[in-house]
Amino acid sequence: MWIWLIISLIILCGCTTFAIRMILSSNRIITGKNSFLDQQYFNFRRSTATPDEQSLIPIKIKLQSVEKESQFYATQIKKLNSRIEMLEGNKPAGGAVIAVPGEEEEDSWEQMYYKVNSKNENLEDELAATIEDFKAAQTRADLLEQKEKLWNEVKSEIEAVTDESRSLKDNIINLELKLQGAANREQELEKELMNEIKNREKYEILLHELTQGKSETEDLRKQIQEINRKDILLEQRTSKLSELESTLENAENEKSGLRKKVDDIIMENELLSLKLLELQQRLSNEKYV
Repeated sequence: MWIWLIISLIILCGCTTFAIRMILSSNRIITGKNSFLDQQYFNFRRSTATPDEQSLIPIKIKLQSVEKESQFYATQIKKLNSRIEMLEGNKPAGGAVIAVPGEEEEDSWEQMYYKVNSKNENLEDELAATIEDFKAAQTRADLLEQKEKLWNEVKSEIEAVTDESRSLKDNIINLELKLQGAANREQELEKELMNEIKNREKYEILLHELTQGKSETEDLRKQIQEINRKDILLEQRTSKLSELESTLENAENEKSGLRKKVDDIIMENELLSLKLLELQQRLSNEKYV
């Protein structure tokens, strides 16, 4: 009887463990089939999780602890099954009656039964609470997924707006560069215009000076012509003056010759006068004599 009770208990524990493993297996299917990758992903998500995702971490840890305990009890149940099979293998042939276990063995089996039963109940309660937490976490995960979708949509819109803003900024920069180039070109054209105005003013001044120079040149040409005419007249007068000077010189020479002749005549006259006086004195003397 105790053996059948233990076998029923073992089957019940096996079914409970199987149900727990099925639930945990479905959870592993959602989160990933590879335990190592799940652990790495869990560690990564734990380090980079959002506040809502961080609230799911204790639930996942609790599920992992329940899974470990379920695996432990599954191992114990396997050991019990192997022991039962071993006992059945040692069963005497010919339908011999199995020996009734002693009181100590019954007490140990009873204690094990109550212990397994209490732990099974605790596991069931913990599993129910975990399932509730899992459902709440699943709901929150769905909300987070919806929020993530909404965030992805908003993010895509933000990226589109950012790209458009970047494109507008690039266009603005290009327009600013073109505007700066146009401003520089305008300054260069303004400088060229000012230089052209200055050159035009200089040209007008030079043209005025050229006209004035031409008029002055014409006046000078007329003056030169007048001077040339006067020079010709002056040359003519100079030649006449030279002739007059030569004539005057000749006249002077003639005058000096005449003066000399006059002087000679005067001297001769004086000599003649002296002689005449002498003659007169002689005559007078002769008269007195």
